[in-house]
Amino acid sequence: MSEDNELRGQIDTYKKLVERYELLNAEIQLLITTAKESNPDKELSPQDLKRYREIARERDEAFSEMRALQRQLMADDTTGEFTATGEDNL
Repeated sequence: MSEDNELRGQIDTYKKLVERYELLNAEIQLLITTAKESNPDKELSPQDLKRYREIARERDEAFSEMRALQRQLMADDTTGEFTATGEDNL
């Protein structure tokens, strides 16, 4: 049963990472859209550019964590590797 609980915990963590990534991505899109609508040069203000870089860094970190956890979840128990199709190599 503890393996099931661990797996559920990893899946919950993965879902939270995906939600975090999507929220950060939406915030980036909002910054870009707002700049396009309010600035004739279509450029981010220095303040918005700083915020964009912060959000992008957080989003990239979330993505890296997602990929690492995804690899862990897809790993084959016997070899520690996974296949592109997710099927076991027997």
